[in-house]
Amino acid sequence: MMNNIATTKKERCHKSMQRQSSMMASSTSTPPPSKTTWFTTLVGTVLIQMMVMKQVILVEAFSSAVISSSSTRRTPCMSTATKSHHRFLRSYSSSSHSSSPLQFFPNKMYEKHTKKSTTTTITHASITSSFDDSIPPKEEEEELAAQKINGGSMGVRKSTFNLMKGCLGSGLLALPSGIARIGNDPSLILPSSVLILVTGLISAYTFFLIGRLCRHHSPPPPNNGGKDVQHSSPITSSPPSSLGDLWTREIGSKSSWVVSLSCCLTTAGVALAYSIILGDMLSNLAVTLGASGVLATRQVSILAASLLAVYPLCSVQSLAFLSPFSAAGVCGLIVTCAFMGARLLLPNSPYALPTGAFLSTLSPHLRPIFKSQGAPSPSFLSPPTLVLTSMAATGYLVHFTAPEFYNELKDNTLTRFGKLTSCGFLGTAIISIVMMSFGYLTFGGSCAGMILNNYSTQDVGAAVCRFFTAFSLIGTYPFMFGGLRSAFFQLAYDGKKVSEKTRRNFTRMTLTGITCLALVLKDAGFVVSLIGALMGSAIIYIFPSMLFLKNTNRRMEDGTLAKSVLLNFERIFNKCLIGFGLALALLGGGVSVISTFFPHML
Repeated sequence: MMNNIATTKKERCHKSMQRQSSMMASSTSTPPPSKTTWFTTLVGTVLIQMMVMKQVILVEAFSSAVISSSSTRRTPCMSTATKSHHRFLRSYSSSSHSSSPLQFFPNKMYEKHTKKSTTTTITHASITSSFDDSIPPKEEEEELAAQKINGGSMGVRKSTFNLMKGCLGSGLLALPSGIARIGNDPSLILPSSVLILVTGLISAYTFFLIGRLCRHHSPPPPNNGGKDVQHSSPITSSPPSSLGDLWTREIGSKSSWVVSLSCCLTTAGVALAYSIILGDMLSNLAVTLGASGVLATRQVSILAASLLAVYPLCSVQSLAFLSPFSAAGVCGLIVTCAFMGARLLLPNSPYALPTGAFLSTLSPHLRPIFKSQGAPSPSFLSPPTLVLTSMAATGYLVHFTAPEFYNELKDNTLTRFGKLTSCGFLGTAIISIVMMSFGYLTFGGSCAGMILNNYSTQDVGAAVCRFFTAFSLIGTYPFMFGGLRSAFFQLAYDGKKVSEKTRRNFTRMTLTGITCLALVLKDAGFVVSLIGALMGSAIIYIFPSMLFLKNTNRRMEDGTLAKSVLLNFERIFNKCLIGFGLALALLGGGVSVISTFFPHML
C-alpha cells in the first residue's frame, strides 16, 4: 500500500515537472515584444495625455473650494456628475507620476480593487516592477511618498501654460469695449496697457500670497526638524487642497459660506456671459451661412444652443469626454489674435476708414469711430476707467486654483512657484494688451461688448473665429455649470445628500433662468465687468489679504513670526488692498450698471 502511494506521488511529481517544462518551452518560443510595439504604446499613451488636457480643473477647483470649505464640519455634498469627473481627474493626475508609458493605471483604482478582491493582490508597485525590473516596488513607493511631500509631477512650463489657459478666456474679447467706454482716442492705448500691467502685477502678488500660505501648511521637507524654512513655524500634516480649505484653517469654518457664495455667484455670472456670447457668435454664423429673418436672430440662437447642446451636456453623468474642448479654446484664441492683427496691420485693411471693403456691410454703430483732429482728448482718470479695471480683474480671476497649482507643481518651493506665477501672469498681461490693442485700434469708440461682433458677417476669417469660440464655449459650459450646481447645493442643503431628481430640477430651472437673462441682456462686456467688480475684487484683492493678515497676526501672537519693517509694510499694503477691493466692488459695479443702462449720466 505504501509503495503504491509513493509511486503515485512520484508520478504526480513527474507530471508536474513535465507541465512546467512545456510551459517554459512555450514561453521561450513566444517572440518578445518588438520595438514597434513599444513605440506604438508610447505614442498612444502620449496622445491620450495630450488629449486629456488639465485646464478643465479650473472650474472643478471652484467645486473643490466649495466642498473643502466645510469638510471639518460635515460630509461634503457632490452631484453625481461632479463625483464622476473628480474621479476621472484624480485618476489622470495619479497616472502622471508614472515613469513608464504603460503606467497609465491610477494607484487608487488598484488599491480599491485589492480591497474588494480576496484572490487578487496586485498593487501599483508590483505592476510597475513587472514592466520595469530595475525599479524595486519599495523604492518606487518611497519615491511616490517623496513626490507627495515635495509637490506633484507638473513642471514649471506645463503649469505656466495651464495657468495662462485659465486666465485667457472669452472675457478677453471684451477688453476693447472697456477702452471704448472711456473715449475714442487711440492715445488711450498707453494708459490702458499700463492699467492691465498693474492689475496683473497685483493679481500675481495675491496669487503668490496664497501659495505662501499653502507652503506654511505643507508637510516639512526632509531633515528640517518639522519646521518650514520660509516661516520657521510648525507645519500641519497636509497642504490645503483648495481656497476653501485654506479659509477654514486660517479664519474658521463658520464663515466658510463666504467662499461657497463667491463660487456660486462667479460661476453663475460666467455662465450668463457664455450664453450671451453664444447667441452673438451663432447668430452671426447663421447670417454668414445665408440664414435670414427669425433664424438669424440671437434669441433663436440662444434658445437652440440651450435646448440642443447646453442642457443635454449639463445633464450627463460624466464630463470626461469634454476635456479636449479646452484645446479648441486655446486654438481659437490664437486664431482670433492672428486674425485681428492681420485685419489691423496688413495693407488695405477691409475695415480701414474711409473706403474699407467691409464697412458698407456693418451697422452704423459698429463702424470704426476715432477722435477727429483738434477735438479734446478724453480723460483717462474718469469713472468709466473703473469698467476697464473690472474687466481686467476678470481676466486674472484664477485665484481659486492657486492651492491646486501649488500642490501639483513638482518640487514646489516658493522660488519655483514664484517663477510659475510671474511667467503665467506676465504672459497673460502681454496677450491681453495685444488683443485689446488690435481690437480698439481697428474700431475705436464703436467696440462692441464682444469685439468679434464688430467684424462683418461676410468676413470668412471672422466666421472661423466665431466658430472656434462657440465650439469652445459649448464644450466648457458644463464644467462651469457643474461648479455653480455644487456651490448652490453646499449653500442650500448644508452638505446633505441631494437626490438625482433635485439635481435635474435645479439644472432645468437654473438654465431656464440664465437663458431668459441672456435673451434680455445683449452686452457681454457688461456681465464681464460686473463679475470683475464684484467677484474679482473679492477673490483677487480681499480674500488673500484677509488670509495673510489673519495668518501673520496669529503667528506674531504665538511668537513664531518675528516683527520687522518689511512685515509691517506688507501688512499695511494688504490692508490697502482690502480697501481697494471694497471700493472697486461698490464703485466699479455701480459704474458698470450706469454706463450700460444710463450712459447719459456719465
